[in-house]
Amino acid sequence: MYEKILIAMDGSDHAKHALNYALESAVKWGAELVILTVVPPVSSLAYFDEFSAQYIPDLMDNLRESHQRILSEAAFAYYKAVIQQ
Repeated sequence: MYEKILIAMDGSDHAKHALNYALESAVKWGAELVILTVVPPVSSLAYFDEFSAQYIPDLMDNLRESHQRILSEAAFAYYKAVIQQ
């Protein structure tokens, strides 16, 4: 039915539920599963003054690590679902 399924992950419970549905669908139809997460730009998170600007690199590193963890968890769930089929 589907060749590719795109799922956006943000770490929320709703995203995890959607991932489970996407996993079931991908396994059922033999579809490729594409998992996406987006690290928001710092400027969209808050206004930073000169004092706060020194923390931006650390904030960006933390955001990247958080989103990498989200992707890793989703990838693990995918491999687990494929193995169990």
